[in-house]
Amino acid sequence: MKPQTQYKILIADDETTLRQSLAFVFKKEGYEVFIAVDGEEAIKKAEQISPDLIIIDFSMPNIGGWEAAKKIREIKQCRMTPIIGYTAYSDEESRNQGFANGLNEILQKPLNVDELKAIVADYLSTGSLIKKLN
Repeated sequence: MKPQTQYKILIADDETTLRQSLAFVFKKEGYEVFIAVDGEEAIKKAEQISPDLIIIDFSMPNIGGWEAAKKIREIKQCRMTPIIGYTAYSDEESRNQGFANGLNEILQKPLNVDELKAIVADYLSTGSLIKKLN
């Protein structure tokens, strides 16, 4: 597994406080963190930086999280990138739509930061193993 400092995480959320809090948490863990304020910016940054993992809010202006995930999946270098979405909605339809559009994991707000850190670490270690095998 790569040292954490070599992993790039893209965090997309229009809510400044949550976005900055998540960025702080993952920088403190040693990851290289990039931020986007909406789905449109998330798509552009994903194409530019080829993140190792994306954390994205469902509800954002312009392009929402699951729509952005679908477009990010169309970017060649991001087809296998783990995308973790989160939402305040707990209905089955929202979850199904998220998974159908390419999200790997869907978490419920309010986020449990320890759970999110563990999920991120799991996806990144699995991704490293897959890359080594290919």
